This record gives sequence, C-alpha cells and structure tokens, in this order.
Amino acid sequence: DLQGRDAEPGADRVAIAWTSSDDAVVSDTDAPSGSTTEGVADVVEKGAVVRGAADASVTLTAMISRGSATSTVALPLTVLAAPAAAENEAYLFAYFSGNSTDQQQIRFATTNGNDALDWTELNDGAPVLTSSQGTRGLRDPSIVRSVEGDRFFLLATDLDITKTTWPESFTNGSKHLEIWESTDLVNWSEQRHIEVSPEWAGMTWAPEAQWDESIGQYVVYWSSRVYPEGQPHVTGAPGTTDSRIVYATTRDFRTFSEPQVWVDSGDRIDATVLKQGDDYFRFTKEVSGDAGCQDIVTERSTSLRSTYVDYPVGGDWSVVENCVARNAGYDQIVEGPTVFPANEGDVNGSGYYLFADWFTGTGYQAFHTEDVSQPGWTYLDPAVDDRVSLPASPRHGSVIGITREERDALLGAYQPELLVTSVAPVAQDVRIGSTSTTLPATVQATFTGGRTEQVAVAWEAFDASVLDRAGETLVVRGALANGAATRAVATLTAVGGVDVTASAVPRCVAGKVVLTVTTTNRGTGTAAIRVVTTAGTKTVAALAPGATATSAFSTRATSIAAGSASVTATSGGATAVVPAAYPALTCR
Repeated sequence: DLQGRDAEPGADRVAIAWTSSDDAVVSDTDAPSGSTTEGVADVVEKGAVVRGAADASVTLTAMISRGSATSTVALPLTVLAAPAAAENEAYLFAYFSGNSTDQQQIRFATTNGNDALDWTELNDGAPVLTSSQGTRGLRDPSIVRSVEGDRFFLLATDLDITKTTWPESFTNGSKHLEIWESTDLVNWSEQRHIEVSPEWAGMTWAPEAQWDESIGQYVVYWSSRVYPEGQPHVTGAPGTTDSRIVYATTRDFRTFSEPQVWVDSGDRIDATVLKQGDDYFRFTKEVSGDAGCQDIVTERSTSLRSTYVDYPVGGDWSVVENCVARNAGYDQIVEGPTVFPANEGDVNGSGYYLFADWFTGTGYQAFHTEDVSQPGWTYLDPAVDDRVSLPASPRHGSVIGITREERDALLGAYQPELLVTSVAPVAQDVRIGSTSTTLPATVQATFTGGRTEQVAVAWEAFDASVLDRAGETLVVRGALANGAATRAVATLTAVGGVDVTASAVPRCVAGKVVLTVTTTNRGTGTAAIRVVTTAGTKTVAALAPGATATSAFSTRATSIAAGSASVTATSGGATAVVPAAYPALTCR
C-alpha cells in the first residue's frame, strides 16, 4: 500500500522503464510544476502519488533490460485514500538534554492541552528512542509530518561527543543521518543509518526537512564543514573554518539526491524552515558574528532551494532580521532554533513561537511574535512569565502540532497515568422555553489506574430552545482543557415549565379588522400570559395547564399589513417569548 511518494528503484547497468496504469494517481512521466529556481524550471519527477477520496488500485509495470535480455514485471499497488483533515490541539517536542551518553538520546514532551508554553515530559524524562548504529549518540532530533499528514519521519544527528572532541567532530564527523518513521508517533520503524554527506563534508549535523511542492519532494538540509577538493580533513585547511548548510532531496527518506551547498554565508549552522502561504522563512545560527552578532538570523524567500550567495545580498533570500534573540532582549548566545505556528485555539492566542537553545545554560528559551514576516520577537522570560514551563534542560530539537488523539497515543505509551480513560457524564434538566443553561466548568475525569480529577472543560455552543417537549433531550459535547481526546458529554432534558403555542388570525368585523390571538398552555404549570400587538396589549393572569385563551384586538382600520404578535409566557420562574405571525388583510 502506498501512503506517499514513490521512489522508483533502479540498478547499476540495468535499464528499467516504468509505466503506470493510472498516471493521474501514480505518474509515469516528469511534469513541469510551473515554477523556477534560479532560472531553471522546476519538475515533479515521475513516481508522484496523488491520494484521492477513496483507495485506488494501480499497477506499475517495470520493463527491465540488460544487454539483449529483457523482462517485464507487474507490481499491483493500492494507493490509500487521503486522510481526513484533523485539527491540532496539542504539541509534541522532540529533543536531547545534554552532553552525556544518556542525554544524547531522543526524548519527548507534550503540552498540557492546547498551550505551547506548558509542557510535560514523557517517559518520566527518559529517552523514547536510542541509537544502535553509528556513534550510538543522537542529537538535534527533528520530527516531520508527511505532506499527506498521516506519517511521521524523525531525523537526528549521529554524534556522541563523549567519544570525540569538538574539533575532531567538525573535521571527521559522521556522514550519516539517523532516521525513523511512524504512523502514530509511538510505533517506530527500525533505525536507518544512511550516509548522505560526500567526502568533502566534515560532519552532518542538525538535519531537518521541508516539503517542496515545486518538485514533489522533501528538501533535507543539515550543517557541514565543507572542504575544498583535494584538501585533507584537518583543522585550518583553507575555507574549512566555516560551516555551511547543505541539502539533498528525497521522497521516501531512504534514497537521497547528491547533496549541494545551500547556505554559503558566513559560518551558518542549525537551519530550520517555516512555510506560511507562498513564503518560506529560514532561521539559522550565525556562528562567526558576520551578521553583527552570534545569534539567530531570519530570511525569507518564495523559492525554497534558491542558494544564498553573498551575505547580506544575493540569491532569492532576503534578510528579515539579524540578531533575533538579542533584539528581543535576551543576552545569551543561542543556537538550534525551532519555529512553529500557534495552533488554532491555543490558550495563549495566535502567532508564532521560536525556541532557541542556550546551549551553555539551561537549554531552550521561548520567544513569540504575531508576524513572522516582520522583525521584533518578544522574549518570554520564565522568571517573570508564569505561563512558561518547558521540559527540564531541553536542547536542540523540534516542535510540531498534534491532534488530541495523537497526544493520547503518546500518553498511553509513555506516561499512562496522565491518560484520561473516561469522563463522568453530566445530566441537567432544562425548563421548556429556556434558550440556554449553565453547564459545569469542570468535569470528573478518570485516568489510567483509577485516579480521578476535576478537569476544566469547554462546552460546544448549543441552543436549549430546541427542547420544546417534556422529556426531549439534547446532547452537548465538551473538550477537556488538558488536551485529552476523550470528550465530556452533557445530556440536557426538557422538563415542565413554559410550554405555550400561539397563533394570530385577522378577520373583518363590520368593515374593520379584528386581530385574534389564541394562546394554549401545554406545560404542567399555570402560566401568566402577556399578548402584545400593534393594536394594543392584553394579559391573562393565570392560564391553567391545557387551557386556551383568546385575546381579540380591534384595529379600527380597514386593512392590516402582515406582521406578528408577541406572546410572553411566564411559569415557574422561566419565561418564553413566542411569536404569532399573521397575514395581511383588507376589509371591503
């Protein structure tokens, strides 16, 4: 079954020609996307997959030839339907926590509800993923949600600094990426240890990925020291003291294009990209201070893969802001930025968050802006802003928005005592004729293990006036503020109270219009009735249950326009207003 783009295989010295039984679902020809990068037309290569509203059956046929020998192989596939769009109402944070062997493994944290600033560590702060390959160390984890939305890729740096030195890791570091994938953030594939960097690269650090629609592939980028061809990998070789950002492309995070330098400006590391509308916003760490400080730099472009040639001008990228953290009033040197938009409905409001790693101190610091396209972030100092509660010592990582269901899956796997398993139902009587009622602000939630707690709840909007018969019910659902997927349920039941009907009929009496309003009390209690028309007002002090009252109004006019009388009924402390429409009438 296919859930994403297909990287069609090939082999050395073997020619393979592919055809698809449905080119609209799995393409078998290259197609220009209509955009250009640095003057070259962008092309979506064959193998692009389009997932529709239903599963689709497609057969790929491989025509294989080597010399005069040929063979044809048919590969039937099921292309899965596109997943339904889901609302993110929580966040997931992947990070490492320090420079010891244990700390250089991947940890997770989730938010306490839809709150980008309030975090709980998972697995009691212990690693959730560890490395069995390469250096056995993992740093700088980045989680990528697939463009289709129902698969995740996790990339990390292969580095255990306890086994080397910083100069040596710059010069002769790992050339591999560590990669996992998952459909639920809990069950991860086997670790993939994939060599992506060429011989001219000194290390492969801080990998991240961004979908590029113009070519139908992910752009995977990382930091490398770059060596001139023929130069040995030693500190001090010409041109090797600065880091570059390098990128390659992939569809499946298994096979990668040849890498090329993407950011060649000063000494840059730790790129992260945010796409908003048609614009890409790139955040990098300037190490040497060429941008005026050792700090985060923000740039903007409509072309993701455009190269940056000559700081501070050149290429398609333009600088939005240098010295982001310093300008926000934070005076420590930071790196490893991760940037993400606030979820819809985040308790702190809208905007964007930047977490930047104070790597010589306590780790990530939080910044916020309402407009990522403009300079000027706000530092959210945890010493004065009690909203800020990040995990303990979070180092370079990434944050993504997740659904309530995804958060529940993570809690069930890594912190089950925080998983809500049920919510006590709410039952409430509503008097007939009421337009609203007040539901409780908290509900009793039961967690794994039986612990109970009162949890704040936000109820969906409802209209109690639809309950117009005794015994009728209305079910109202509520979202728990802690982010649980289990919903609160309130059942509203109509009880006796104000339950009246009213009708109005105009008629001609001696050439003049008389308007008659008839009111019937269908409730279980006596009701006080007040009838208001354009011709006057009348009252019925006590209309017994089941009784009907008629109020006649002489208009002293020969005609009346279409209109409505208003009947206000009060019973047992509840009040209802019932309209009684009538047609136009002319007496002759």
